[in-house]
Amino acid sequence: MGVDDHRRRIFDEIDEERIRQDTKWGELNHPDVDTVLTDRDGGCTTQRMAEEYGIPTATCARANCDGEAKLGRCTWAHIAVEELAEAVEAATDAQQGRAPVASLRKELVQLTAVLVAWVEAIDRRPKDGSRMRNMVSAVEVAGSSSSWLVTLDCGHKVATRERRVMYPCRNCAAPKGGA
Repeated sequence: MGVDDHRRRIFDEIDEERIRQDTKWGELNHPDVDTVLTDRDGGCTTQRMAEEYGIPTATCARANCDGEAKLGRCTWAHIAVEELAEAVEAATDAQQGRAPVASLRKELVQLTAVLVAWVEAIDRRPKDGSRMRNMVSAVEVAGSSSSWLVTLDCGHKVATRERRVMYPCRNCAAPKGGA
């Protein structure tokens, strides 16, 4: 199955879940973030809103994600928390008229894309729950803390947010290289 077919299946699953949610709850139109905080005199800082939801600020989440990536320990959770923190920050600013709602929408699309990529990564794993063997390892890494061009030991190049690549090369018929 190709990447497009696989992604289409994931989107179908997401659509089925949205239908289930709509059936259970009906159309929901919640505020983006806590209006008690944003509507008070003086408004609300993005730091206070992050505290309200028990998440790091976007700045802290980015620094944490980038720091772990530099050490080769970045996880899907790091990336998702960073994107969620950025969305909450954009929502806080938009709800108070300090930024356009389009900024929030953009952050939500980015968060959703990361979550879909995470599902794709889970689906590439062995079905028995074991860690993947014969992972392709990086032999050359170039880039910044947020975007890497990785040359794999099989010779293919991959653009990624992770400095350490631990999955089979999509361009090869079978995984090559060592863990």
